Amino acid sequence: MESLKLIGAVAVIWSVVGLLYIFPSSRGARIAFTWYGPIPFVGETRSHYRVRRAAWVFGLFLQLMALFYSLALVIRWYPQLHGTVIEFVAMILPLSSMLVLIVSIWYVLTAAKAKLVGPNPPFPPPHGSIVA
Repeated sequence: MESLKLIGAVAVIWSVVGLLYIFPSSRGARIAFTWYGPIPFVGETRSHYRVRRAAWVFGLFLQLMALFYSLALVIRWYPQLHGTVIEFVAMILPLSSMLVLIVSIWYVLTAAKAKLVGPNPPFPPPHGSIVA
């Protein structure tokens, strides 16, 4: 019985993804498929882009930690919030922020690898663009 619920949930998720793919100009599809973070410049090397991406992800880490400390203060000031969804979110934020910090460190390491060992190619112009 549990496996049928799981199969149903997977079917619903893939149906939603399929509908978003079929209707790419819908608001939901634009939110789901929007590029987040810095966009590589034409001619920018891979290592430089990864350093910029690491800085952007580190900014996300700082935002998550600020949100965590803010929620911790709110829970401390209002003890009736213990055991609510707010406390659950506050417990998840340090875990997600550490994951984001690991990703930022990974970007720095891959940028150093590309710079020192290679390959470190520049980003080409977008497909279909005319280069004079």
